[in-house]
Amino acid sequence: MSESSDAAVKSCLDCGSDACCGGGGELPGFCPLRGRAAAVCAAEEAGCGIIPDAEDGPALPCFDEYAPMTRVEETMAFARSIGAKKLGVATCAGLLGESRTFARILRANGFEVYGVCCKVGSLSKLDTGLKPEELAQFKNGPIMCNPIGQAMLLNRAGTDLNILMGLCVGHDSIFYRFCDGLCTALVAKDRVLAHNSAGALYETGSFYRKLLK
Repeated sequence: MSESSDAAVKSCLDCGSDACCGGGGELPGFCPLRGRAAAVCAAEEAGCGIIPDAEDGPALPCFDEYAPMTRVEETMAFARSIGAKKLGVATCAGLLGESRTFARILRANGFEVYGVCCKVGSLSKLDTGLKPEELAQFKNGPIMCNPIGQAMLLNRAGTDLNILMGLCVGHDSIFYRFCDGLCTALVAKDRVLAHNSAGALYETGSFYRKLLK
């Protein structure tokens, strides 16, 4: 996005006020809350961050920031807060080892686990119309990922909550679209930064300064 377009359309990313977080600051002129934007009113009517169909009534999945948990622990706490007992794991083939460890932890904590790998079905990339000689451009082999199949198999398994383990950018979006139930992500794939995507943001003052050019 160009500088001119940044200046023309402002959002929460450009706000310096802490009014929405309970502070006493004033709302800037471009704030979507001014005039009670339709989207904000609709969110209020829908319950904002409340899970309406939790097992024991509406659930507010919010955890004490002063008693920090790892994301693994927080995911289990969230599952319990909505009454989820059968958890689906949508995993990248490259993170099957980590997903198996995660499944062991979930089962040790009383959850039923059902996992589906991204390569399920062994669908060939040649079926998309690629020529055999074009397969060389793909370093991960001739079998393509199948996020739609993952979603549909987890739907059929009747999972209460689905957890993503390193699905590719784009494949995760497709998975969310075709999944019937609630989803969350435990691992966001980042092959360069050992799946710590925020690392690139922390390094924009030095090594990743190039990302701002």
